[in-house]
Amino acid sequence: MHNVLFLTAHALTGKAGELNRLDEQVGDGDTGSTLALGAQQIMADLTAGYYPLTDPSGLCKALARSCRSMGGSSGALYEILFTAAAGMLLWEKGKRACGKRACGKRACGKRACGKNALHVQMPPCSSVSLFSEHYSLSLCHVPIS
Repeated sequence: MHNVLFLTAHALTGKAGELNRLDEQVGDGDTGSTLALGAQQIMADLTAGYYPLTDPSGLCKALARSCRSMGGSSGALYEILFTAAAGMLLWEKGKRACGKRACGKRACGKRACGKNALHVQMPPCSSVSLFSEHYSLSLCHVPIS
C-alpha cells in the first residue's frame, strides 16, 4: 500500500503542468497544481509514518486530513470523499462483526445487538451521501433506481 500511495502521489505531482493545461480548456487551469499540493502532503505524511496502512478506514481518515492541504473546493471535496469512505468501511466492518445483515450499528457486538440496538434495513446502494433522514451525521444508502 505504501508504494501504491507514494507512486500515485508522485505521478500526480509530475503531471501537474499537463493537468493544468487540460483544466484551462474548461476551468481556471489550476487542477494540476491543486492536486500536486495534496500529493506532496500525502508523500510527506506517508514518509513520516502517519498512515495506518493496514487499517482501511483509518487510512481513509488520514488521507482526508492530508487532502486539507489542497485548499479550495477540491481539498474540501476530497476530504469529504475520503471521510465518507472511512465511514462506509466502519459501517461495513460493524455489520460483518454483528452478523445481522440489517444491523445499522457501526461497531456492533453481541451485547449491542440486544433489544435496544438500532437495526435498520438498509436498501441496496448506488451512491453515498453525507446527509439523509436516516443518518444525519453519517452515511446513507440510496436505492438503485
